Amino acid sequence: MNSLTPDKELEGFLELVEKHGINTRVTIMGDTLLHLAAARGFLDWVVWLVEGRNADLYLANGIGMLPLHIAAARGHLSVVRYMLEEKQMPALEKDLAGNTILHLAAAAGKTELVDYLIRKYPALTKMKNPKGELPIDVARKYDQPHIAERLRRLTL
Repeated sequence: MNSLTPDKELEGFLELVEKHGINTRVTIMGDTLLHLAAARGFLDWVVWLVEGRNADLYLANGIGMLPLHIAAARGHLSVVRYMLEEKQMPALEKDLAGNTILHLAAAAGKTELVDYLIRKYPALTKMKNPKGELPIDVARKYDQPHIAERLRRLTL
């Protein structure tokens, strides 16, 4: 069980900011503080880092993922919407493996985010990764039948 309270977690986060700076990679995977905040779905921290501290939205981690990709893979709709709508990041941006945010959300079974992406960015449904897979194929591959069915229905 995690013994960190939100206050302790925030305290630790602020210590990392002071110690490493904003765009420094702080994990073995090459994540920055923005990647970590996006992964946790902490929209307030994401906004603070981007708008208050000029964190780089386009700095990929060691495996080629932007904070946007990480937020999508974890299903954090509020963070994804902020990055796409407020910061106008391109929705069609692919990670190093060639997956779009819809591929990532579909693989993880993130229904609410998949619905949003289909409605707002329908072109994502037709984009293939380097393996030739559409998001619907990825949903099937990762045993997300409810997502595959949604993609099938909403893209008819």
